[in-house]
Amino acid sequence: MTSIIRRGTYPARTPSKREFLTPFGIEVDLKAVDYYAYDFLKIKKASAQFYITQSWASYTNPGEKHHLHIHQNSLFSGVFYFQGEEGPIQFQTGERRFSLSFQYESMVLQNSETWLIGPQVGKLVLFPSSLRHEVLINKSSVQRISLSFNTFASGEFGETHRSDKLILSPPKTRK
Repeated sequence: MTSIIRRGTYPARTPSKREFLTPFGIEVDLKAVDYYAYDFLKIKKASAQFYITQSWASYTNPGEKHHLHIHQNSLFSGVFYFQGEEGPIQFQTGERRFSLSFQYESMVLQNSETWLIGPQVGKLVLFPSSLRHEVLINKSSVQRISLSFNTFASGEFGETHRSDKLILSPPKTRK
């Protein structure tokens, strides 16, 4: 797979293009978002088109962390790591899976209420924006640098027979 993050200049881009340039001059190829939506989540390609709405850089110094939160007004979020190998993202389901506290032989995704994904230079992590998450303490002596972004969609959603049909148009191109 080709790199989804490239350094570049900052010319105007339209949501119809499959790349997005951040204010930091970093180009994000939306092929990874498309893969996550269409191949991993199995969303019908003809029904929804995704675009990046915001992006920001995070600089986490040794001993720092980021609070528990979600990303409102967004569908998928992503984080790409440029520097640092300490201070994983901890995701939380926000609810107990079962009304009993079972004793598990091993913890796997299917029985966990929280799980960690460690930072790795060059790694892209995509996740539902509504998934509660926090960045744990950076226990290294190196500043962790990452680029994060949120996405939204245009297209047709829901079903007429369920009375939840919705058609969203793509945003207008800035001049």
